[in-house]
Amino acid sequence: MFALVAFILQVRRLFGLLPVVWPDESLFAQSAISLLSQGKLATPLLTGAAVGVAERAYWYPPGYVVLVAAVFAAAGPTLAALRALSVAGGLLTLLLTWVLARKAGTGATAGALAVLLLAIDPVFVRAALVGRPDTLVLGLTLGAISLVPARTPSRAALAGACASLAALTHIFGWAAVALVIGSALLARRNVSWTALGVVVPLLPWALYALQDPAAFLDQMYLNVAIHDIPWSVKVIVETILDQYADPSPAILVAWSIAAIALVVRTRRDGTVGPVLAGFTVASLATLSRQMWHPLYALPFVYVGLASATRSLSVPRPHGDTLRLAAAVALSVVAATVIAVAATDASQISFRGSIAAAADPRAYTDWVSQITSAIPPHSRVLVSGTPDPAFALTRTDLRVVALQSDARSLAYFHDHLETDIDYVVLSGISLPYELDVVRSRATVDRRITVVAGPEDGRCRAWMPCGAFKATIYAVTRRP
Repeated sequence: MFALVAFILQVRRLFGLLPVVWPDESLFAQSAISLLSQGKLATPLLTGAAVGVAERAYWYPPGYVVLVAAVFAAAGPTLAALRALSVAGGLLTLLLTWVLARKAGTGATAGALAVLLLAIDPVFVRAALVGRPDTLVLGLTLGAISLVPARTPSRAALAGACASLAALTHIFGWAAVALVIGSALLARRNVSWTALGVVVPLLPWALYALQDPAAFLDQMYLNVAIHDIPWSVKVIVETILDQYADPSPAILVAWSIAAIALVVRTRRDGTVGPVLAGFTVASLATLSRQMWHPLYALPFVYVGLASATRSLSVPRPHGDTLRLAAAVALSVVAATVIAVAATDASQISFRGSIAAAADPRAYTDWVSQITSAIPPHSRVLVSGTPDPAFALTRTDLRVVALQSDARSLAYFHDHLETDIDYVVLSGISLPYELDVVRSRATVDRRITVVAGPEDGRCRAWMPCGAFKATIYAVTRRP
Protein backbone atom coordinates (compact mmCIF):
# COMPACT_ATOMS: atom_id res chain seq x y z
CA MET A 1 0.00 0.00 0.00
CA PHE A 2 2.83 2.42 0.86
CA ALA A 3 4.41 1.74 -2.54
CA LEU A 4 1.17 2.61 -4.35
CA VAL A 5 0.84 5.81 -2.35
CA ALA A 6 4.44 6.79 -3.15
CA PHE A 7 3.81 6.16 -6.85
CA ILE A 8 0.51 8.05 -6.95
CA LEU A 9 1.99 11.07 -5.17
CA GLN A 10 4.77 11.32 -7.72
CA VAL A 11 2.34 10.97 -10.63
CA ARG A 12 0.06 13.60 -9.18
CA ARG A 13 2.91 16.08 -8.89
CA LEU A 14 4.54 15.45 -12.26
CA PHE A 15 1.64 14.45 -14.54
CA GLY A 16 1.51 16.55 -17.71
CA LEU A 17 4.74 18.38 -16.88
CA LEU A 18 7.42 15.71 -17.10
CA PRO A 19 8.53 14.48 -19.52
CA VAL A 20 8.11 17.06 -22.25
CA VAL A 21 5.99 15.97 -25.22
CA TRP A 22 7.86 13.10 -26.87
CA PRO A 23 7.94 12.32 -30.62
CA ASP A 24 6.60 8.79 -30.03
CA GLU A 25 3.50 10.28 -28.40
CA SER A 26 2.69 12.17 -31.58
CA LEU A 27 3.04 9.03 -33.69
CA PHE A 28 0.72 6.96 -31.50
CA ALA A 29 -1.82 9.74 -31.06
CA GLN A 30 -1.93 10.56 -34.76
CA SER A 31 -2.46 6.89 -35.66
CA ALA A 32 -5.32 6.64 -33.15
CA ILE A 33 -6.93 9.83 -34.47
CA SER A 34 -6.67 8.50 -38.04
CA LEU A 35 -8.42 5.32 -36.93
CA LEU A 36 -11.24 7.32 -35.33
CA SER A 37 -11.69 9.95 -38.04
CA GLN A 38 -10.96 7.97 -41.21
CA GLY A 39 -11.53 4.40 -40.10
CA LYS A 40 -8.03 3.30 -41.10
CA LEU A 41 -4.90 2.54 -39.14
CA ALA A 42 -2.40 4.85 -40.86
CA THR A 43 0.52 7.05 -39.92
CA PRO A 44 1.12 9.94 -42.35
CA LEU A 45 3.71 11.26 -39.91
CA LEU A 46 6.04 8.44 -41.03
CA THR A 47 5.85 9.32 -44.73
CA GLY A 48 9.22 8.64 -46.33
CA ALA A 49 10.35 6.23 -43.63
CA ALA A 50 8.54 3.09 -44.83
CA VAL A 51 6.40 1.74 -47.68
CA GLY A 52 2.64 2.33 -47.54
CA VAL A 53 2.63 3.76 -44.01
CA ALA A 54 0.30 6.62 -44.95
CA GLU A 55 -2.37 4.05 -45.90
CA ARG A 56 -1.72 1.13 -43.55
CA ALA A 57 0.37 1.29 -40.40
CA TYR A 58 2.32 -1.88 -39.68
CA TRP A 59 5.37 -0.29 -38.09
CA TYR A 60 4.07 -1.09 -34.58
CA PRO A 61 1.76 -3.80 -33.24
CA PRO A 62 -1.79 -2.38 -33.50
CA GLY A 63 -3.07 -3.21 -30.02
CA TYR A 64 -1.81 -0.08 -28.32
CA VAL A 65 -3.11 2.27 -31.02
CA VAL A 66 -6.55 0.62 -30.92
CA LEU A 67 -6.61 1.06 -27.14
CA VAL A 68 -5.54 4.71 -27.47
CA ALA A 69 -8.30 5.24 -30.04
CA ALA A 70 -10.85 3.83 -27.60
CA VAL A 71 -9.63 6.17 -24.86
CA PHE A 72 -9.66 9.14 -27.25
CA ALA A 73 -13.22 8.30 -28.27
CA ALA A 74 -14.28 8.47 -24.63
CA ALA A 75 -12.09 11.29 -23.29
CA GLY A 76 -10.93 13.24 -26.35
CA PRO A 77 -7.57 13.21 -28.18
CA THR A 78 -5.55 14.91 -25.45
CA LEU A 79 -2.08 14.38 -24.05
CA ALA A 80 -3.60 13.77 -20.62
CA ALA A 81 -5.80 10.95 -21.96
CA LEU A 82 -2.82 9.34 -23.71
CA ARG A 83 -0.62 9.53 -20.62
CA ALA A 84 -3.36 8.30 -18.29
CA LEU A 85 -3.09 4.93 -20.06
CA SER A 86 0.57 4.72 -19.05
CA VAL A 87 -0.32 5.54 -15.45
CA ALA A 88 -2.85 2.70 -15.48
CA GLY A 89 -0.16 0.42 -16.90
CA GLY A 90 2.18 1.50 -14.11
CA LEU A 91 -0.36 0.60 -11.44
CA LEU A 92 -0.94 -2.79 -13.11
CA THR A 93 2.81 -3.42 -13.21
CA LEU A 94 3.22 -2.58 -9.52
CA LEU A 95 0.44 -4.97 -8.52
CA LEU A 96 1.84 -7.78 -10.65
CA THR A 97 5.36 -7.17 -9.36
CA TRP A 98 3.98 -8.15 -5.94
CA VAL A 99 2.54 -11.32 -7.47
CA LEU A 100 5.85 -12.06 -9.16
CA ALA A 101 7.78 -11.47 -5.95
CA ARG A 102 5.65 -14.00 -4.10
CA LYS A 103 6.09 -16.42 -7.00
CA ALA A 104 9.86 -16.00 -6.60
CA GLY A 105 9.54 -17.12 -2.99
CA THR A 106 9.91 -13.82 -1.16
CA GLY A 107 8.14 -13.17 2.11
CA ALA A 108 5.49 -10.49 2.41
CA THR A 109 7.96 -7.88 3.68
CA ALA A 110 10.55 -8.55 0.97
CA GLY A 111 7.81 -8.56 -1.68
CA ALA A 112 6.59 -5.18 -0.48
CA LEU A 113 10.18 -3.90 -0.65
CA ALA A 114 10.44 -4.99 -4.30
CA VAL A 115 7.25 -3.10 -5.17
CA LEU A 116 8.38 0.00 -3.26
CA LEU A 117 11.76 0.11 -5.01
CA LEU A 118 9.99 -0.10 -8.38
CA ALA A 119 7.44 2.54 -7.38
CA ILE A 120 10.14 5.14 -6.67
CA ASP A 121 12.50 4.16 -9.48
CA PRO A 122 12.91 7.24 -11.75
CA VAL A 123 12.98 5.17 -14.96
CA PHE A 124 9.75 3.39 -14.08
CA VAL A 125 7.99 6.59 -13.00
CA ARG A 126 9.05 8.31 -16.21
CA ALA A 127 7.62 5.44 -18.26
CA ALA A 128 4.31 5.85 -16.42
CA LEU A 129 4.25 9.56 -17.26
CA VAL A 130 4.81 9.38 -21.02
CA GLY A 131 2.33 8.21 -23.65
CA ARG A 132 4.06 5.01 -24.74
CA PRO A 133 3.00 1.34 -24.37
CA ASP A 134 5.92 0.29 -22.15
CA THR A 135 4.14 0.03 -18.80
CA LEU A 136 1.17 -1.74 -20.37
CA VAL A 137 3.28 -4.38 -22.11
CA LEU A 138 5.31 -4.81 -18.94
CA GLY A 139 2.17 -5.41 -16.90
CA LEU A 140 0.82 -7.91 -19.43
CA THR A 141 4.19 -9.69 -19.54
CA LEU A 142 4.32 -9.97 -15.75
CA GLY A 143 0.74 -11.26 -15.80
CA ALA A 144 1.65 -13.98 -18.28
CA ILE A 145 4.73 -15.04 -16.31
CA SER A 146 2.79 -15.12 -13.05
CA LEU A 147 0.41 -17.69 -14.59
CA VAL A 148 3.05 -20.25 -15.61
CA PRO A 149 3.60 -23.11 -15.26
CA ALA A 150 -0.13 -23.45 -15.95
CA ARG A 151 -1.67 -26.50 -14.32
CA THR A 152 -5.19 -26.14 -15.72
CA PRO A 153 -6.46 -25.53 -19.27
CA SER A 154 -8.16 -22.25 -18.30
CA ARG A 155 -4.99 -20.94 -16.65
CA ALA A 156 -2.92 -21.98 -19.68
CA ALA A 157 -5.30 -20.20 -22.06
CA LEU A 158 -5.24 -17.09 -19.88
CA ALA A 159 -1.43 -17.10 -19.78
CA GLY A 160 -1.34 -17.42 -23.56
CA ALA A 161 -3.86 -14.60 -23.98
CA CYS A 162 -1.88 -12.26 -21.69
CA ALA A 163 1.28 -12.99 -23.66
CA SER A 164 -0.54 -12.49 -26.96
CA LEU A 165 -1.97 -9.15 -25.82
CA ALA A 166 1.53 -8.11 -24.77
CA ALA A 167 2.78 -8.94 -28.28
CA LEU A 168 -0.08 -6.88 -29.75
CA THR A 169 0.96 -3.95 -27.58
CA HIS A 170 4.73 -3.85 -28.10
CA ILE A 171 7.48 -5.83 -29.84
CA PHE A 172 8.88 -6.81 -26.43
CA GLY A 173 5.64 -8.69 -25.80
CA TRP A 174 6.88 -11.48 -28.07
CA ALA A 175 9.24 -12.38 -25.23
CA ALA A 176 6.16 -13.18 -23.14
CA VAL A 177 4.82 -15.38 -25.94
CA ALA A 178 8.11 -17.30 -26.07
CA LEU A 179 8.17 -17.68 -22.29
CA VAL A 180 4.65 -19.09 -21.91
CA ILE A 181 4.97 -21.46 -24.85
CA GLY A 182 8.42 -22.56 -23.68
CA SER A 183 7.07 -23.17 -20.19
CA ALA A 184 4.18 -25.26 -21.52
CA LEU A 185 6.51 -27.33 -23.69
CA LEU A 186 8.94 -27.96 -20.84
CA ALA A 187 6.11 -28.97 -18.50
CA ARG A 188 4.44 -31.03 -21.27
CA ARG A 189 1.10 -29.85 -20.00
CA ASN A 190 -1.72 -27.84 -21.62
CA VAL A 191 0.40 -26.97 -24.65
CA SER A 192 -2.61 -26.80 -26.96
CA TRP A 193 -4.56 -24.57 -24.57
CA THR A 194 -1.57 -22.22 -24.23
CA ALA A 195 -1.21 -22.08 -28.01
CA LEU A 196 -4.94 -21.38 -28.37
CA GLY A 197 -4.69 -18.49 -25.91
CA VAL A 198 -1.80 -17.07 -27.93
CA VAL A 199 -3.23 -17.53 -31.40
CA VAL A 200 -6.78 -16.23 -31.02
CA PRO A 201 -5.93 -12.58 -30.11
CA LEU A 202 -3.25 -12.51 -32.84
CA LEU A 203 -5.60 -13.58 -35.65
CA PRO A 204 -6.97 -10.07 -36.41
CA TRP A 205 -3.41 -8.73 -36.70
CA ALA A 206 -2.46 -11.60 -39.03
CA LEU A 207 -5.47 -10.89 -41.25
CA TYR A 208 -4.60 -7.19 -41.28
CA ALA A 209 -0.99 -7.95 -42.23
CA LEU A 210 -2.14 -10.15 -45.13
CA GLN A 211 -3.80 -7.12 -46.75
CA ASP A 212 -0.34 -5.89 -47.74
CA PRO A 213 2.44 -8.35 -46.80
CA ALA A 214 5.17 -6.33 -48.57
CA ALA A 215 4.33 -3.19 -46.59
CA PHE A 216 4.09 -5.25 -43.39
CA LEU A 217 7.59 -6.65 -43.80
CA ASP A 218 9.03 -3.30 -44.85
CA GLN A 219 7.55 -1.45 -41.89
CA MET A 220 8.57 -4.16 -39.44
CA TYR A 221 12.09 -3.66 -40.74
CA LEU A 222 11.77 0.00 -39.77
CA ASN A 223 11.78 -1.04 -36.11
CA VAL A 224 14.92 -3.10 -36.63
CA ALA A 225 16.62 -0.34 -38.59
CA ILE A 226 15.98 2.23 -35.87
CA HIS A 227 17.28 -0.12 -33.16
CA ASP A 228 20.28 -1.32 -35.17
CA ILE A 229 22.82 0.87 -33.38
CA PRO A 230 26.51 -0.05 -32.91
CA TRP A 231 27.15 -0.93 -29.29
CA SER A 232 29.70 -2.08 -26.75
CA VAL A 233 29.47 -3.22 -23.12
CA LYS A 234 30.67 0.21 -22.01
CA VAL A 235 28.00 1.97 -24.02
CA ILE A 236 25.27 -0.36 -22.75
CA VAL A 237 26.28 0.30 -19.13
CA GLU A 238 26.31 4.04 -19.82
CA THR A 239 22.84 3.80 -21.40
CA ILE A 240 21.48 2.21 -18.22
CA LEU A 241 23.21 4.64 -15.85
CA ASP A 242 22.32 7.71 -17.92
CA GLN A 243 18.63 7.05 -17.23
CA TYR A 244 19.23 8.49 -13.77
CA ALA A 245 19.91 12.18 -13.10
CA ASP A 246 22.52 11.17 -10.53
CA PRO A 247 24.15 8.10 -12.15
CA SER A 248 25.04 5.57 -9.49
CA PRO A 249 26.59 2.09 -9.82
CA ALA A 250 24.08 0.90 -7.19
CA ILE A 251 21.57 -0.11 -9.87
CA LEU A 252 24.21 -2.27 -11.58
CA VAL A 253 25.08 -3.91 -8.26
CA ALA A 254 21.37 -4.58 -7.69
CA TRP A 255 21.18 -6.08 -11.20
CA SER A 256 24.07 -8.44 -10.40
CA ILE A 257 22.66 -9.48 -7.03
CA ALA A 258 19.27 -10.15 -8.65
CA ALA A 259 20.86 -12.39 -11.26
CA ILE A 260 22.66 -14.47 -8.63
CA ALA A 261 19.62 -14.66 -6.34
CA LEU A 262 17.24 -15.75 -9.11
CA VAL A 263 19.64 -18.44 -10.29
CA VAL A 264 19.93 -19.76 -6.72
CA ARG A 265 16.16 -19.66 -6.21
CA THR A 266 15.56 -21.47 -9.52
CA ARG A 267 17.99 -24.23 -8.57
CA ARG A 268 16.07 -24.72 -5.32
CA ASP A 269 12.59 -24.32 -6.82
CA GLY A 270 12.00 -24.92 -10.52
CA THR A 271 8.77 -22.90 -10.52
CA VAL A 272 10.89 -19.73 -10.24
CA GLY A 273 12.35 -20.54 -13.68
CA PRO A 274 9.92 -18.30 -15.63
CA VAL A 275 10.93 -15.34 -13.44
CA LEU A 276 14.61 -15.99 -14.18
CA ALA A 277 13.79 -16.35 -17.88
CA GLY A 278 11.91 -13.03 -17.83
CA PHE A 279 14.85 -11.35 -16.10
CA THR A 280 17.25 -12.75 -18.71
CA VAL A 281 15.21 -11.69 -21.72
CA ALA A 282 14.53 -8.23 -20.28
CA SER A 283 18.23 -7.75 -19.53
CA LEU A 284 19.10 -8.73 -23.10
CA ALA A 285 16.69 -6.02 -24.33
CA THR A 286 19.17 -3.42 -23.07
CA LEU A 287 21.56 -4.51 -25.84
CA SER A 288 19.47 -2.37 -28.20
CA ARG A 289 20.82 0.75 -26.46
CA GLN A 290 17.32 2.23 -26.56
CA MET A 291 16.67 4.52 -23.61
CA TRP A 292 13.30 2.88 -22.86
CA HIS A 293 14.49 -0.72 -22.69
CA PRO A 294 16.22 -0.84 -19.27
CA LEU A 295 12.72 -0.35 -17.85
CA TYR A 296 11.68 -3.89 -18.78
CA ALA A 297 14.24 -5.47 -16.46
CA LEU A 298 13.44 -3.35 -13.40
CA PRO A 299 10.56 -5.43 -11.91
CA PHE A 300 12.74 -8.54 -12.21
CA VAL A 301 15.76 -6.73 -10.75
CA TYR A 302 13.86 -5.66 -7.65
CA VAL A 303 12.14 -9.03 -7.28
CA GLY A 304 15.55 -10.69 -7.50
CA LEU A 305 17.03 -8.26 -5.00
CA ALA A 306 14.19 -8.96 -2.60
CA SER A 307 14.50 -12.72 -3.06
CA ALA A 308 18.19 -12.50 -2.14
CA THR A 309 17.14 -12.14 1.50
CA ARG A 310 15.71 -15.66 1.38
CA SER A 311 18.34 -17.14 -0.92
CA LEU A 312 21.08 -16.15 1.51
CA SER A 313 19.42 -17.53 4.65
CA VAL A 314 21.34 -20.48 6.12
CA PRO A 315 19.97 -23.02 8.63
CA ARG A 316 21.87 -23.31 11.92
CA PRO A 317 23.32 -26.83 11.38
CA HIS A 318 25.48 -25.51 8.51
CA GLY A 319 28.05 -23.92 10.83
CA ASP A 320 29.20 -20.50 11.96
CA THR A 321 31.44 -19.78 8.94
CA LEU A 322 28.67 -20.26 6.43
CA ARG A 323 26.25 -18.23 8.52
CA LEU A 324 28.83 -15.44 8.80
CA ALA A 325 29.28 -15.41 5.02
CA ALA A 326 25.52 -15.21 4.59
CA ALA A 327 25.35 -12.33 7.08
CA VAL A 328 28.02 -10.45 5.13
CA ALA A 329 26.17 -11.07 1.87
CA LEU A 330 22.92 -9.86 3.40
CA SER A 331 24.72 -6.72 4.56
CA VAL A 332 25.80 -6.11 0.96
CA VAL A 333 22.19 -6.57 -0.17
CA ALA A 334 20.97 -4.13 2.50
CA ALA A 335 23.62 -1.57 1.54
CA THR A 336 22.61 -1.90 -2.11
CA VAL A 337 18.94 -1.34 -1.28
CA ILE A 338 19.85 1.78 0.69
CA ALA A 339 22.07 3.10 -2.12
CA VAL A 340 19.38 2.53 -4.74
CA ALA A 341 16.75 4.23 -2.57
CA ALA A 342 19.09 7.18 -1.96
CA THR A 343 19.61 7.63 -5.71
CA ASP A 344 15.86 7.52 -6.25
CA ALA A 345 15.15 9.99 -3.46
CA SER A 346 17.63 12.46 -4.93
CA GLN A 347 15.95 12.36 -8.32
CA ILE A 348 12.46 12.56 -6.83
CA SER A 349 13.48 15.79 -5.12
CA PHE A 350 15.08 17.13 -8.30
CA ARG A 351 12.02 16.36 -10.41
CA GLY A 352 9.76 18.01 -7.87
CA SER A 353 11.73 21.26 -8.10
CA ILE A 354 11.61 21.19 -11.89
CA ALA A 355 7.88 20.49 -11.96
CA ALA A 356 7.25 23.36 -9.55
CA ALA A 357 9.07 25.77 -11.88
CA ALA A 358 7.60 24.49 -15.16
CA ASP A 359 4.88 26.50 -16.90
CA PRO A 360 1.99 24.14 -17.82
CA ARG A 361 0.94 26.52 -20.62
CA ALA A 362 4.38 26.69 -22.24
CA TYR A 363 3.86 23.86 -24.74
CA THR A 364 0.52 25.21 -25.99
CA ASP A 365 1.91 28.74 -26.32
CA TRP A 366 5.01 27.43 -28.08
CA VAL A 367 3.05 25.46 -30.66
CA SER A 368 0.69 28.39 -31.16
CA GLN A 369 3.62 30.64 -32.06
CA ILE A 370 5.01 28.02 -34.44
CA THR A 371 1.61 27.74 -36.13
CA SER A 372 1.26 31.50 -36.49
CA ALA A 373 4.69 31.68 -38.17
CA ILE A 374 3.79 29.15 -40.87
CA PRO A 375 1.15 29.80 -43.56
CA PRO A 376 -1.99 27.61 -43.49
CA HIS A 377 -1.97 24.29 -45.36
CA SER A 378 1.83 24.24 -45.54
CA ARG A 379 3.71 20.95 -45.64
CA VAL A 380 5.87 20.81 -42.52
CA LEU A 381 8.70 18.44 -41.57
CA VAL A 382 9.35 18.26 -37.80
CA SER A 383 12.02 16.70 -35.62
CA GLY A 384 13.29 17.03 -32.08
CA THR A 385 12.31 16.87 -28.42
CA PRO A 386 10.11 18.44 -27.15
CA ASP A 387 7.95 17.54 -30.13
CA PRO A 388 5.50 20.09 -31.54
CA ALA A 389 3.85 17.52 -33.83
CA PHE A 390 1.38 16.37 -31.16
CA ALA A 391 -0.44 19.71 -31.36
CA LEU A 392 0.52 20.64 -34.93
CA THR A 393 -1.35 17.63 -36.34
CA ARG A 394 -4.57 19.17 -34.97
CA THR A 395 -4.09 22.24 -37.21
CA ASP A 396 -4.52 22.67 -40.97
CA LEU A 397 -0.80 22.04 -41.48
CA ARG A 398 0.28 18.79 -43.14
CA VAL A 399 2.89 17.45 -40.77
CA VAL A 400 5.52 14.75 -41.34
CA ALA A 401 8.12 13.55 -38.80
CA LEU A 402 11.79 13.15 -39.71
CA GLN A 403 13.06 9.79 -38.41
CA SER A 404 16.62 8.90 -37.50
CA ASP A 405 16.85 5.88 -39.82
CA ALA A 406 18.84 6.12 -43.05
CA ARG A 407 15.83 5.77 -45.35
CA SER A 408 13.90 8.69 -43.85
CA LEU A 409 16.97 10.92 -43.88
CA ALA A 410 17.79 10.01 -47.48
CA TYR A 411 14.20 10.49 -48.61
CA PHE A 412 13.86 14.02 -47.27
CA HIS A 413 17.35 14.97 -48.37
CA ASP A 414 16.24 14.14 -51.92
CA HIS A 415 12.61 15.33 -51.70
CA LEU A 416 12.78 18.29 -49.34
CA GLU A 417 12.33 20.86 -52.09
CA THR A 418 9.38 19.13 -53.71
CA ASP A 419 7.54 17.67 -50.69
CA ILE A 420 8.12 20.18 -47.86
CA ASP A 421 7.50 23.90 -47.38
CA TYR A 422 8.90 24.35 -43.85
CA VAL A 423 11.18 22.42 -41.49
CA VAL A 424 10.81 22.77 -37.70
CA LEU A 425 13.70 21.54 -35.55
CA SER A 426 13.01 21.68 -31.83
CA GLY A 427 15.20 21.34 -28.77
CA ILE A 428 18.75 20.26 -29.46
CA SER A 429 19.17 19.68 -33.18
CA LEU A 430 21.26 16.65 -34.06
CA PRO A 431 23.88 16.81 -36.83
CA TYR A 432 21.92 14.60 -39.24
CA GLU A 433 18.85 16.82 -38.88
CA LEU A 434 20.83 19.93 -39.78
CA ASP A 435 22.52 18.12 -42.67
CA VAL A 436 19.10 17.49 -44.20
CA VAL A 437 18.11 21.17 -44.24
CA ARG A 438 21.37 23.08 -44.61
CA SER A 439 21.81 22.43 -48.30
CA ARG A 440 18.11 22.67 -49.05
CA ALA A 441 16.65 25.48 -46.90
CA THR A 442 17.27 28.88 -45.39
CA VAL A 443 16.61 29.97 -41.80
CA ASP A 444 13.32 31.79 -41.42
CA ARG A 445 13.14 32.70 -37.72
CA ARG A 446 13.73 31.41 -34.18
CA ILE A 447 10.92 30.98 -31.64
CA THR A 448 11.47 30.67 -27.93
CA VAL A 449 8.92 30.16 -25.16
CA VAL A 450 10.19 30.06 -21.60
CA ALA A 451 9.00 26.96 -19.73
CA GLY A 452 11.17 27.17 -16.64
CA PRO A 453 14.63 28.08 -15.36
CA GLU A 454 17.70 26.95 -17.30
CA ASP A 455 19.41 24.08 -15.50
CA GLY A 456 22.57 22.41 -16.76
CA ARG A 457 21.77 19.16 -14.95
CA CYS A 458 18.59 18.62 -16.95
CA ARG A 459 17.95 15.73 -19.30
CA ALA A 460 16.21 16.28 -22.64
CA TRP A 461 12.95 14.92 -21.25
CA MET A 462 12.73 17.55 -18.50
CA PRO A 463 11.35 21.06 -19.17
CA CYS A 464 14.18 22.80 -17.32
CA GLY A 465 14.70 25.52 -19.87
CA ALA A 466 13.03 27.24 -22.77
CA PHE A 467 10.99 25.45 -25.37
CA LYS A 468 12.84 26.29 -28.57
CA ALA A 469 12.25 25.69 -32.24
CA THR A 470 14.03 26.81 -35.38
CA ILE A 471 11.90 27.16 -38.50
CA TYR A 472 13.51 26.75 -41.90
CA ALA A 473 11.62 27.95 -44.97
CA VAL A 474 12.43 25.68 -47.92
CA THR A 475 13.80 27.62 -50.89
CA ARG A 476 12.83 26.27 -54.28
CA ARG A 477 15.56 26.04 -56.86
CA PRO A 478 14.94 27.61 -60.29
